[in-house]
Parts: sequence; C-alpha cells; structure tokens
Amino acid sequence: MKAPPMATSAATRGWGKAPAPRSSIVTLRRADGLALPVHTDIASLVAWLCDETERRGYDLNPAWCWGYAPRKVRGSKTVWSNHAWGLAIDLNAPANPLTENGKVVSDMPAWVPQLWKSYGFGWGGDYPGARKDPMHFEFLGTKADAARFTLQTKTARPALKLGSIGEAVKLLQARLNAHGAKLKVDGLFGPKTHDVVRWFQGTKGLVIDGIVGPRTWKALG
Repeated sequence: MKAPPMATSAATRGWGKAPAPRSSIVTLRRADGLALPVHTDIASLVAWLCDETERRGYDLNPAWCWGYAPRKVRGSKTVWSNHAWGLAIDLNAPANPLTENGKVVSDMPAWVPQLWKSYGFGWGGDYPGARKDPMHFEFLGTKADAARFTLQTKTARPALKLGSIGEAVKLLQARLNAHGAKLKVDGLFGPKTHDVVRWFQGTKGLVIDGIVGPRTWKALG
C-alpha cells in the first residue's frame, strides 16, 4: 500500500467526520501505567506495535505517550489533527520534541520509525520543511488497511527469548503444545517456556540456546 501524504484528512480515507465520537475510542491500558486512547479499529495494531517496540529495546514512558485528542492541527483553526480521529499517537514526547528548525531531535533508534512505518504509520520526523515532530506517528490507511495490518501482527514471528511477551509468544506456546508440550498459552516467555524451547531445539538437532529465531520457527511449522 502506498500511503497518502502525512496529515491528510482521515475523512478522505473513510474514517468519518472529526472529532471521532468517544464511542469509537478505546483506551489501551498496561500494567506499567500506559493509558493510550486510540480508535478501536487500530487498537490491536497499536498495542502490538507498542509491545514490539519495547521488546526490541526502546522503552516507552507511560507519562510521555499520548493518543486521542479532539483538536485541530497545531497552528490551524480549520484543519483537524489525526489525533481527533484517534489515529495518531505521540511516543516519549519530551525526548522527541517538535522542532521548527529542520532538525530531528530524537532518542529513538532508527528502527523504531521503520517498524511503525512498515505497519501503515507515517512518522512526524519525515515531515517536509522545517517542522519536524519525531514523537508523532499517525495511521495513514483505511479501515481495511488497519484490519490487514492487524492480521499481519497475529502471524508475525519475531525473535523471542526469556522475558518476551505478546501475541507472538502465544503463537510460540501454541506451536510447542502442538508438538507435545503442555504450556499455558499466556503470552509470557517465562522459565517454563524457555525450558520447553530448549527441549524442542534438542529434539530437532538445533542449537540449544532457548532463543526462538528463524530456524526454530521453521521447525515449529
């Protein structure tokens, strides 16, 4: 999918009038205190991307991450922000501030915006001109695109290890159970899952390191 330009109206992509009604907004809540209000049709996608972002090593500060806000684009009295549809989020805002001098000030590794862009989001650090907003990510697709990207996350197979969490771990646990294990499918890669992974690797002649990489995923089927 070729995404439309950043900051285009979500109404042109089938998301209705702004601001979106509160009934279409859901707040993602995590044990660490993160409370991120987003449109219900991208909620699962955003939840997975937040988990994947942290799993890969970039920590999200719950107090610095924002979502739905029924407001106009900064500096405009007529153009609605994609925040007003619940389609935009800001990550670690103080560490990734808005600038007006053409410079991107960000503590994000380069893979963070690349990850989000690969699932249909635009990044404020790519804004043309002098204004750069690296905290800002906005979904640039349609509702059908959101459903497609969400489905991709459910079959994604990232590298997993002790301490990993999320949907990919549930998939791993289910596949291990299909090979004779008796794990609880809870999405938590704890010591029991680690031991079963090592057992499985041993039965397949793989390197026994407890890390689920491409070869282990392939063996799992």
